Amino acid sequence: MSRIPQACAANGMVASAHYLASQAGVWMLRQGGNAVDAAVCAAATIAVVAPHLNGVGGDLFALVWSDGAQAPVGLNASGRSGSLAGISRLRSQGHEVMPARGPLAVSVPGAVSGWAALLERFGRTRLFDALQPAIEYAENGVPVTQRLAGAIAGNRELICTDAGMTAVFTRNGRPLAERDSFRNPDLAASLAEIAKSDGEAMYRGGLAQRLVDGLRSAGGLLKPEDLAGHSVEWVEPISTTFQRRTVYELPPNTQGVCALELLNLVETSDPSSIGHNTAGYIDGLAKAMRLAYEDRDRYVTDPTFADIPTAMLGSKDYAQRRWREEPAPVSTRDGDTVYLCVVDDRHGAVSLIQSNYMGFGSFVMPAGTGIHLHNRGSYFSLDPDHVNRLEPGKRPMHTLIPAMTALEGQPEIVFGSMGGDAQPQFQLQVLQNHLRFGMSLQEAVEAARFVFVGEKNGPPRIVLEAERFPRETAEQLTLRGYDVDSVEAWSGLMGHAQAIRIVPESSLLEGAADPRGDSAALGF
Repeated sequence: MSRIPQACAANGMVASAHYLASQAGVWMLRQGGNAVDAAVCAAATIAVVAPHLNGVGGDLFALVWSDGAQAPVGLNASGRSGSLAGISRLRSQGHEVMPARGPLAVSVPGAVSGWAALLERFGRTRLFDALQPAIEYAENGVPVTQRLAGAIAGNRELICTDAGMTAVFTRNGRPLAERDSFRNPDLAASLAEIAKSDGEAMYRGGLAQRLVDGLRSAGGLLKPEDLAGHSVEWVEPISTTFQRRTVYELPPNTQGVCALELLNLVETSDPSSIGHNTAGYIDGLAKAMRLAYEDRDRYVTDPTFADIPTAMLGSKDYAQRRWREEPAPVSTRDGDTVYLCVVDDRHGAVSLIQSNYMGFGSFVMPAGTGIHLHNRGSYFSLDPDHVNRLEPGKRPMHTLIPAMTALEGQPEIVFGSMGGDAQPQFQLQVLQNHLRFGMSLQEAVEAARFVFVGEKNGPPRIVLEAERFPRETAEQLTLRGYDVDSVEAWSGLMGHAQAIRIVPESSLLEGAADPRGDSAALGF
């Protein structure tokens, strides 16, 4: 039995990690917009109302299955490192590893370019119209949710290192609390500039200059020409088959190939025969995760800087060979993101993900912009031999992976989750729950989850949602050599997954929203 009723509608569906964003997307559909118009409207809105998970200063990826198309197309709207970036520069400043936060972790923010590119190619409306709900919320304010309040309080020290962040997220010296009104008038003004210019203001002109000036004064590595030279890339999705479906992901620099390898490994071993969420089931999935992450960390980076064997990594034959091998130690990282999906009345579908990476990102908000910049550059390595080493003009390996399935050549499930490195794990668990264990889409999203964290100078670590797994499961995993930890039930550390299914028999739309976030699946 699910906590949230299974959403079902005939004319359109939006599922996102914030109810106001889902509502904005449905509003756009009702105005005559298609799935792309609604996705951009929802993405801009959630960038305002969930600043602890994403923002205008982040990156974006999307899969789009347009009306009448034979397959989806992919959009890579991730930014590149600054022209001043380099290993020697950071080492000369005393850094042995890439800084996780601060100005040095900022690369070009690509989300706005993604919004504009999606509308230019597929939309029925202009960016000016799609951004109006976001501008209104930034100007007039929205109530602070419990989760946003917790994120602000938990990051108070870092917020107070930046004057712009302090002004937006505190009031009279205290962090904003639940039900306070959260406003960001500087962001409203920036979004108005972006809207009037169809996105150009983010990369050229006064707003772009303010972003660069603020970042450079803090010690960042971007120049005006880095923003002006930014461009999105339309890419061909990569795919594999799973349970009679074709599963689509995005190619490197995303970890989409890791998700495909994971599906192939699991299909090879069939852990579902052991029983859902048993110790044996989790152990089998964890082995697959170790193998897939090992390959990801060895190969995935910006493909313009390296030859990546994407086809091999996503193949069934390779998975069969890999399953017979002993996995090496790996480790994973957390991350905060928003995932949303939309299907319209003609079954045009969008799977979209955008992020500042770690919560509030870099904690740098250039004065007068209201835009807090992401810290995606923190994923670079200062090891000159690492495939993901820091170099000028380079996109880092990205954890962001929107996904889709197709059944008999038609779009079926549009799905994804936030969760940093763990996104392939969450995608796998949702698909397994729905396709192999027969759960409804909402039940599949809500089902108890685990995370394989990896090894850090010790045994491999598994994190379970407390109270949602039997005690004997943890005990048996411990006997199998795992360090077992837990988080509270319904923790956001287990991701926020959203999904929409086009029911083949009726063409109705089923939506699923994750109770681990401020999520909603809304249709009409």
